[in-house]
Amino acid sequence: AGRCQGSERTPAMLRLLLLASLAAACAAECPMFGTPPEGHPPIVLPHIPRDVGYLEDYLAALDEIDFAAVKTDITAALSEENSIWPFDDVKSYGPLLIRLASNCAGSYRESDGRGGCDGANIRFEPELSWADNTNLEKARMLLKPIKEKYGLGLSWGDLIVLAGNTAVEAMGGPASGFCGGRVDSADGGETDMLGPSEAQQKAYPCVEAGNCQAPLGTTEMGMVYVNPGGPMGDATKTQEMADQIRRVFGLKNFNDEETVALIGGGHTFGRAHGPCPAGAGPPPSENVNSPWPGLCLEGHYTSGYHGAWTETPLVWNNDYFKNLETHSWMHYAGPSGKHQWKINSTETDLPEIMMLTSDIALKTDEKYHAIVKQFSEDQTALDEAFKQAWYKFMTQDMGPHARCVGEDVGADVTDDEVEWKTQSRVEPKNARSQPNAESVKDQVRSVMATVVEDVEPDTFGGSDDYGATFIYLAYRCAATYRQSDFLGGCDGAYIRFPPESDWDVNEGLLDVMEKILKPVYDHFEGFLSWADLITYAGITALEDMGSEPIEFCGFLGDAPNGRTQDRLDWSGQGNNLREWMELTGLEPRDVVALRAMPRSMMSLERAGYTGSWSEETQMLSTDFYKVLMAEKWLPFVSNGKQQYKADKKPLYMLVEDMHILWDPEFYAIAEQFVGDEEEFKAAFSLAWSKLINLGRLAAPSEWDKIGMEEAEEPPEEEEITTSAASVGSTVEMVAAVFMAAVAVVCSSRC
Repeated sequence: AGRCQGSERTPAMLRLLLLASLAAACAAECPMFGTPPEGHPPIVLPHIPRDVGYLEDYLAALDEIDFAAVKTDITAALSEENSIWPFDDVKSYGPLLIRLASNCAGSYRESDGRGGCDGANIRFEPELSWADNTNLEKARMLLKPIKEKYGLGLSWGDLIVLAGNTAVEAMGGPASGFCGGRVDSADGGETDMLGPSEAQQKAYPCVEAGNCQAPLGTTEMGMVYVNPGGPMGDATKTQEMADQIRRVFGLKNFNDEETVALIGGGHTFGRAHGPCPAGAGPPPSENVNSPWPGLCLEGHYTSGYHGAWTETPLVWNNDYFKNLETHSWMHYAGPSGKHQWKINSTETDLPEIMMLTSDIALKTDEKYHAIVKQFSEDQTALDEAFKQAWYKFMTQDMGPHARCVGEDVGADVTDDEVEWKTQSRVEPKNARSQPNAESVKDQVRSVMATVVEDVEPDTFGGSDDYGATFIYLAYRCAATYRQSDFLGGCDGAYIRFPPESDWDVNEGLLDVMEKILKPVYDHFEGFLSWADLITYAGITALEDMGSEPIEFCGFLGDAPNGRTQDRLDWSGQGNNLREWMELTGLEPRDVVALRAMPRSMMSLERAGYTGSWSEETQMLSTDFYKVLMAEKWLPFVSNGKQQYKADKKPLYMLVEDMHILWDPEFYAIAEQFVGDEEEFKAAFSLAWSKLINLGRLAAPSEWDKIGMEEAEEPPEEEEITTSAASVGSTVEMVAAVFMAAVAVVCSSRC
């Protein structure tokens, strides 16, 4: 695959979606992607429909959507009363639609990237029946005519978020811009781990009800955020409430200012409904035909709290903060018996407003209070903070900013103001030209056996060798990808920067790059990115150690820093092989094959582990599985890290290795590999190809054209130039990018 096709200014969001479906496309066209043994359950890929035909149809329909026209229809619907949910004294559906968007997006958690409105999983269990989502199915029914009007191209995820944006703007709030292109899920399996569910309870149990801990992104199962009535419903614990708010919003990637802006900005609109002591009635999980019917004859009932936060619930202003700051508050039992807060005064001419314990907590906590005071005095500061926080709130599960579609993408939100929202990259000067792959491999081989100071080599074939170290580096660079929120992967070479460079599993890898691979990088300066070099180094070592040829297109880019990856955390998912598989979108055969990669004992030692399954680096073979299955493994702790040691032998396995023994499906695949070395090597080569292409951000022609006006030739190499075909529509771009993506991975076998 010496040539990569890329269309001029192709929307990168579409490319990413299509790359995510690449496995399915190749499986249909090429004998390259293996499938689990017959009878094994399918793996549901987060956020991405497995039906490539559906995805192509959606992208074509998306190209025809006029989001401005959709906003016009939403605006009209805000003031048209509907019997599905009759107006209360607030004569608008704006606040209800803001709540729908907030709860759809608010399920996001940074621990594993699950949740958020990409996928619109609020339509399915378990989110559908969360107590915090009471009556939100009625909000969706209000939007259903608009969804039906625009059809497939307007996803539920986009419609819900756009409805929230439109409602904020219609009531005078700041316009934050809109990132379109969400892909609706087929069912709720993608967020089943958010709970409550059997899978969640097994993997991430909430040990103390009302005080759930990370990685769960809430304090109570069924809540999106915290219990607004206080910890365990205790309204007197306002500082503890503030602590819970800070922890939970931190798990959703928000700082203190963003948290206060979102809570107060959201409570500026609408009112809470709770005049019925009998409650809302059974949720959809118990009454699918008539959920939450309300058990009183009149009035709305949702949260059980009752009242508005301001006297102008349809107007954007800073009255919420003025009210919170100016008045003294006392808690009392509201109409449904739940504790809320009213103005503590004997005066008779008082505004009929209320606060929740979660609001009072913002005044109790010293740091939050300073922000409340600022917003109460400075409307402009509130406008700016809310604008930035709301865009982040609605968009951060969408991954790289390049995935966004639409003409109003973060219109008033700059990259400098919101660092998290873009995975910008610095490309080689001559980004459209790249050295011949074999030349790069030759240069890698020239440094592979040259020992450098402070980087201990492995022993391979009786000689010092860095090959296994290069494999470890390439694996660590690529294996961070998670398609739940599209972070990670080796495109960007984020492993060069914190947080990844600081992870203990990556100890010493900066030295590997700077002291061993840097001469190769310098040799091809301006033509080869670090991401490509790292990937080629791993491929070169693998092929020298017995792998079948591994196809790689190249043209990955380098990020200027690692800020966008701050949410990544390897500590949990790295040890759970099935969890890692589901987050990356790899298949069971892929992860089982990859565990047999040649091991760098020196890299493992630098990371704090002891030994490996063999006493020196081995050729790629099925010997790994044979040793794994033949020995009795006992728990072993090395430098605080859990490992397993063979009984009476100096052989060691990692926890993720042991999952092959513990998981029946993985074990069955390993048995097949042991019986067929050729099948294993084919599976490994294909799995590695998939791994190194995870998270590929954009086509070469989409790179920022910095210094590309006068492209030079690679040193001593024939120039290989990408084709930048000019295409006229998004649909044509999709076709070009999709075929290029398929060619990248499938070319050698199709």
